[in-house]
Amino acid sequence: MARYSKKKKQQRSQHQTASQQRVFINDFVLPSRLVVNYRTIFPLKEWEALALCHNRARKLAGNAVVDRMERNPQETYGFLVSGPTGRFEPTATVSEVELNDLVTRLRPFMLQGEPTHVPLVCKHLKRRIEIQAVRDWLDIVCDVFEGRALQIHLVVPAGAEILNSNEFLMKWLTSKVFHVEPELEREVDAALAQVDPELARYFLVLMLKLKLAALTYVCELIAALDGGAAYTVPNAAIAKFTMERRPDPVT
Repeated sequence: MARYSKKKKQQRSQHQTASQQRVFINDFVLPSRLVVNYRTIFPLKEWEALALCHNRARKLAGNAVVDRMERNPQETYGFLVSGPTGRFEPTATVSEVELNDLVTRLRPFMLQGEPTHVPLVCKHLKRRIEIQAVRDWLDIVCDVFEGRALQIHLVVPAGAEILNSNEFLMKWLTSKVFHVEPELEREVDAALAQVDPELARYFLVLMLKLKLAALTYVCELIAALDGGAAYTVPNAAIAKFTMERRPDPVT
C-alpha cells in the first residue's frame, strides 16, 4: 500500500511539474548555415514574461517612428553634415508628439522593475537556450539595447556625461518624461548645454530607435519559439550608421 501511494505521489508530482513548464522544439539556423534541432523548456512563469513582452510589443504598431523604420531602416540611422560650419542634420526627423508616443510605448521595456525589461527577457532566453550562437546573438542585442554597441563606433561627451549612453538617456527620461525631478533635470540641462541641440536630440532619439530595433529581434525569437518555426541567427549588424557630407554652397 505504501509503495502504491509513493508511485501515485510521484506521478502527481511529475504531472504538476509538466503543467508548470512550456516545451518548444525548433530548428535554429546558425551563421555557419548549420541547422540545429533543439528542445527548449521554460518554467511557466518565465514564459509568461516572454509572452507578455511579445504582446506589449504589438502596441508599438502605429507609432510613426516605428512605421518609418519598417519602411526604410537605414534612413532612420543616418545624418548629414553640410555647409562651411558643418551643420548637423538628421536624415529622419521626429516630432515631439511622435517622440512622446514612442517613449510611452517603450517604457515597459526600459524600466528595470518591469517583467518585460529587455535585458531581463534576454536573460530568460539565454538561460534556457544553450546554443552558443544564440546566446552570443542575445549578448549583441543587449549591447545594442543598452547603448554599448553604439559606443564602439563613437562616444559623444556632454560635459561630465556621455550623451550616447543608456545612463544619460534614462536620466533624461526620468527627469523630463517619466517624472519631474528638479535636481536631476538641472544635471541633464547642464550636460545638454555643452552640445549642439540638434546633435543632442539626434542621439537621444537614436538611442530609442536602437532599443526598438533590439526589441524587434527579441520578439522575433519569442514568436519563432511559440510558433514552432525555424529561427535564423543573424550574423550582421543590427544597424549601420551613415554620414554624408553635402558640398559647401557656392558663394
